[in-house]
Amino acid sequence: MSYGVAAYGADGKLTFHSDYSSIIYYGALSTTTTAVRPVYTGDYHMAISSSVKDSNYDMGWLIQYSITLNVDYMIPFYCPAFNNQEIAIIDIVNESTTWIVNVLYSGSSTQYPSLYAFCPISEIGSSIPLNSHGIAVYDANSQLVFTDSRRPLRIDDVVTITHPSSIKTGARGTCGYQGTANGGGTCHINYTADQSTPNSGTLNNTANKLYHIVPSAYGGLAYNNTGTGSRSCGFLGLFTRNYSWAYKSWASFRGVLRHPQNQATHIATWKGDFSGSAYQYAEGGCGIGGFLGALIGAFLVIFTFGAALTIVGLVGGALAGFAVGGMTVGSTPSLVAYDNDAVFDQSGRSQNLMVTDKSYYGIT
Repeated sequence: MSYGVAAYGADGKLTFHSDYSSIIYYGALSTTTTAVRPVYTGDYHMAISSSVKDSNYDMGWLIQYSITLNVDYMIPFYCPAFNNQEIAIIDIVNESTTWIVNVLYSGSSTQYPSLYAFCPISEIGSSIPLNSHGIAVYDANSQLVFTDSRRPLRIDDVVTITHPSSIKTGARGTCGYQGTANGGGTCHINYTADQSTPNSGTLNNTANKLYHIVPSAYGGLAYNNTGTGSRSCGFLGLFTRNYSWAYKSWASFRGVLRHPQNQATHIATWKGDFSGSAYQYAEGGCGIGGFLGALIGAFLVIFTFGAALTIVGLVGGALAGFAVGGMTVGSTPSLVAYDNDAVFDQSGRSQNLMVTDKSYYGIT
């Protein structure tokens, strides 16, 4: 407008402006589900124990937060539960007056990060109590855009984040014949991510820092193996029985960040959000030729639906963990199975990380 008011701090940063709504701290989000580490549980699946989820599939925990807030947009900032914790805000879902945030994190199931909501004061101005003495600023439409009764968002640093172009380059191992039982065996490929990219900021990380970014990078690793053979059967071993087997496993990853304290570096790396392993065995009758090759491998297409296609809604068993955790269908993160190694939305997709501090908002 041709006239109004603008105020700057001693550091030259804009404190408020009558043309623009302040973004204010609103409150903490609450967890609404139990943390889960989902794995494939469909046909021919092999069991993946909790320890193997850690050692071979590099899996983090998925959890859901929510807050009731009637605004057009909301910005969640997270505070790690411990130093160097790996975290990613996977997505932000608005369901009427409820905002839902899905987060992937490392550590134990109970070491989930804290989340805090920021929103435009102009959208909730009528519900904001004003101090008896102080400042209230309104725009040309009489909407509240600033008041000293609510603390505005103050950004201390903006860091450009780029994730590595690959997830793992080191050895993974191999898995082969697992016996005659479908879904049997205990062999698992080592999918632990070993690639990371440092991104330099200007301020050191501390336990009080809050971070906002929604990484777009995702991808997966996969392994396939098949084989055939024959063994003796029948009276005196005069006949042979031909058999075939197929092994498949994968690990789905999301781009995550960790923020080492007392450093101005933010490490972009990968963390698993969904994994699966399957084994099928088939055999013919005694003296019957052929290796049943057409049968083996069919299940691989059935449960993956091709490379990098979303499993949600296609394989009910894969989402059993989410149903137990209480996540609603509309806000459940997309889960992906892979036939081959792949990385998406990484190349040329740098994103900005925003950094602020809990002390500005009275958060303890």
